[in-house]
Amino acid sequence: MELSLQLLGLGLGLESAVDGKAFIDNELVYYAKVKNFPKFLAYLAANAEAIEHQTQHEHALASTLEGASANKARCRIRRSIMLPKNTVYDHQRFNPHTQGAQYVQEYKVRGARVAQGNRIKGNVSIPNPSSRDTFEALWDYCAGGQMKVRYTIPSGVDNTKFEYDIYLTKDGMYEWVKVDLEYQQALSSQPTLPDYFDQVILNQWGKRTDAEIAQIDKILGDVRLMPGDDWNK
Repeated sequence: MELSLQLLGLGLGLESAVDGKAFIDNELVYYAKVKNFPKFLAYLAANAEAIEHQTQHEHALASTLEGASANKARCRIRRSIMLPKNTVYDHQRFNPHTQGAQYVQEYKVRGARVAQGNRIKGNVSIPNPSSRDTFEALWDYCAGGQMKVRYTIPSGVDNTKFEYDIYLTKDGMYEWVKVDLEYQQALSSQPTLPDYFDQVILNQWGKRTDAEIAQIDKILGDVRLMPGDDWNK
């Protein structure tokens, strides 16, 4: 039985409190290649409402149900460090051990059973408090992870916000960034990205070209952290 979000009483789109309650992920996802990093970083630092250093690793959850498809459920364990506003991030000087960190264990489930076992349509996120011990103990068992700095900036459309994720690798900042826009209801207009990019992939999942899919696969492969990598650099 598929129920509407209104009947389920679930929140929509925006990231929830870390309280173990499910909310629906409504989001647009873009990938963009930065033209000039110093200018782009200055823009982000001057306009961001929040700046966050994140390190996360991901685990696929298998189902024992007959006929269940793969990749229906994942668990992300994330270390999050809030940075002061107006921070122009310096990858070489940042030390995660000297900063206060929060840990979150977040489940991502497609077609989840919530609200007395009813099945809903859409992607569900369920964030729960976690710990440094959990984060570190499961490094060697992950399917991969990422390190990034997230700048949250108003989009100018319907009180929504862009989340600019700058991927970090051992060589520093990666030239492509991921841009998320979460929303509560249908947008009144298409948001516009600022003019700091050489290339932008605007098409969403299911509508991307083969070339766009190949480019995104390369990006995610280049920035992926694997078991045995140094997650603290």
